[in-house]
Amino acid sequence: MKKGPPESSVSPAFGKGGTIRWLLLSLGLALGILLVSFFIFWPDFSGRIPPLPSDIKIGKPSLRSQLESADAKARSAPFQIENVGRLAMVYHANQFFEQAEALYLLAAEYAPGDHRWPYCLALLKEETGWEKETAPWLEKTLSLQPRYYPALQKLAEIFYKQERLEEAERYYRQSAEAGGRESACQAFAGLARIEARRKNWSRVVDYLAGPSRDNPRIRTLHQLLQEAYSAL
Repeated sequence: MKKGPPESSVSPAFGKGGTIRWLLLSLGLALGILLVSFFIFWPDFSGRIPPLPSDIKIGKPSLRSQLESADAKARSAPFQIENVGRLAMVYHANQFFEQAEALYLLAAEYAPGDHRWPYCLALLKEETGWEKETAPWLEKTLSLQPRYYPALQKLAEIFYKQERLEEAERYYRQSAEAGGRESACQAFAGLARIEARRKNWSRVVDYLAGPSRDNPRIRTLHQLLQEAYSAL
């Protein structure tokens, strides 16, 4: 008598339906491990958010409402650093500089690849008179976003004020290349001022001829250009 084909030794659990269930179970287990790891290794930073200032209770209702709303949003989503940065901006805009700085530092710590928070710290340092601490934060910004022309322009201005003309020239040139028409105008004005310091008046004319023609209402451009023509 002829024997039939041998019965499969594979368990029914690993048939088509069983395989799908097994894959779903594995996927769920992996997702669970991922979520647990997230909550273990990404600590809740809501405890580091400064308390609301006591004097906002007697301030403008609109300001109080704005701060309370931003603060509540930052605390209710403790793993979204974006909300912390936005709260910092609200504090900054309303001149609560201490709270803004603490929150910018927190945002920069938990989002180390985001160029916005170092740049905001640079602006805050500039506004509060800590100019020596402004440049390092601008340089940090540019390490993350090399063609961020507002930071390039500000860093060039800082070096120009410090008489570090070669460094200022380098950043003005980068700003002119990175930004649009407006930033190019500002950068060319900066380059012209550097050449004016060097008494290189023909270069001043070269830099300002176009921007002064395109921006007839910017008085400083025309004054510097007139000075260059007079010197020549």
